[in-house]
Amino acid sequence: VSANASTAKEACTTTQPLRKQAQEQSAEASGDAIKVVLSVEGMFCKHCVGVVQAALEKLEGATRISVNLASKEAVVWCDPASLGASALIEAIAATGKRAEMKVGAPGISSNSQTEVRLRISGMRCNGCVQQVLDAICTISSVAHAAVDLEAQLATA
Repeated sequence: VSANASTAKEACTTTQPLRKQAQEQSAEASGDAIKVVLSVEGMFCKHCVGVVQAALEKLEGATRISVNLASKEAVVWCDPASLGASALIEAIAATGKRAEMKVGAPGISSNSQTEVRLRISGMRCNGCVQQVLDAICTISSVAHAAVDLEAQLATA
């Protein structure tokens, strides 16, 4: 799954609040919404919180979202049939932050293997490639990683 795909803009932003409201009412009415708590690394200010919040709000199936700078957590109420932990983590990763599931509910798994592609700018040599690769490999949930200097792309 490409990180660019998770950052695609909505075609009509004026309908988004109405769609979110309808999703929230539908999920809460059916009792299908579950709470997922994610730890988020890399948030340093209110702007960072807003960026993470906006990324999560774009996801189909997320009904209620709260991002807290002090606790470095994102709490997402979502429909597990349409939204998994990997999609939440990928949306946050697309903002340049790192996320891990802290608390989930039955039906949401953080163990699914998903390929994430990240554009890396500024790499100029094999030393840069090795630094990026070393940084990615320190993430406990990464089983394998590759960095392409020419494409300026990291895959994990």
